[in-house]
Amino acid sequence: LEAAAVAHKRELEGLRDELEAERLQGEREVAISAQGEARAAVELERAKAESALDAAAARHATEVRDAAAGAERRAREAEERATDAEARLQRQWTELTTAAWRADSEHEAVERRLVAELC
Repeated sequence: LEAAAVAHKRELEGLRDELEAERLQGEREVAISAQGEARAAVELERAKAESALDAAAARHATEVRDAAAGAERRAREAEERATDAEARLQRQWTELTTAAWRADSEHEAVERRLVAELC
């Protein structure tokens, strides 16, 4: 009877050891699974961050292109205004020089007429 009790006790300890080993194995598998899920979550977040970065870079590039196009347009408009102003100044200069030439010619004509009348 005593031998049966000792054998039964050893059998129970063996079963307890097997259960403990299975429990540890289960915990190890859960830990491995959790680690895999964590890696997958990290990878997903990295992919999201990359996507957000790409989208931000694309938006920035568009903003830069738009700003450059706006600057080019404003430069063309300023050049057109400068060209128009230069043409106006040239016309005014021509008008002024023509008016000055006419005034000189009329002055000379008046001088000649006065000299002719006085002589």
